[in-house]
Amino acid sequence: MKKNLRTYPWIIIVFVLFLSPGFAQAAPSFAGEANPYFTTQWFDWKEFGDANRRLVRESGPRFGVGFTYNFEFQEHHLILKPRIEIIGGVMDYDGATQAGVPVKTDTNYFSGKLELDLGWRFGSLQRASIEPFAGIGVHGWSRDIQDATASNGTPAYGYTEEWYTFYIRAGLRGDIALTENTRLFAEAGGKFPVYNENTAHFDEANLGPDVTFNPGREPSWFAEAGIKYRMFKASFYYDSMLFSRSGIAYSGSTPYYQPKSQADIYGIKLGASF
Repeated sequence: MKKNLRTYPWIIIVFVLFLSPGFAQAAPSFAGEANPYFTTQWFDWKEFGDANRRLVRESGPRFGVGFTYNFEFQEHHLILKPRIEIIGGVMDYDGATQAGVPVKTDTNYFSGKLELDLGWRFGSLQRASIEPFAGIGVHGWSRDIQDATASNGTPAYGYTEEWYTFYIRAGLRGDIALTENTRLFAEAGGKFPVYNENTAHFDEANLGPDVTFNPGREPSWFAEAGIKYRMFKASFYYDSMLFSRSGIAYSGSTPYYQPKSQADIYGIKLGASF
């Protein structure tokens, strides 16, 4: 991955701050709960052309770490929940060259996500609670397509794309106590992008100058459900991203566009809660 650490130093810096000993003491007047976790997921990215014909598919496992912290304003039942996640992996690429010749290769992914939610809790932690919430998020990732040989034997040169999406999110979460030490929890909601950007580094493949697209904004969905036993916490989750086709952008005198794209993500989180 040629540009990853250089592209996202802010993600790594913020991640270190989240895990620093002083972070959990930043608001000593609040009740709080920390949740560091490991995650593994199946990532499935598709791009579509005219008549919804699939142009590209990338799929494979990704692995990462994350951290959330619940700040509870006890007198008002408000919950402030920041979240950070760093994840990466190598995907199988099944697509074509710019000339339409089929090609298979690998794509390296490295991504970081920051989210901040504010919720209002109803109910009791001793029995059951429900919490509507709303928030904001930013998700950035590097998609590094590797060099390969196309099906006709000609070389196909890879290049890197850098994506950013800024979005608002809202949903509902809740939990229920099964025993004194065991709780079930779940959440579901939607996201709506307010700004999307994709910069394709075509110069790496000798296709011309770099070009930046603004893929269309489409709502997407997420859900998670799991169990907490004492300090142990585990869950299954689904996440998605949807982008409609971008407008035309030029690399030199050559017109390009980002096709309609979507990602479906199925994962597991294993962590601690304290």
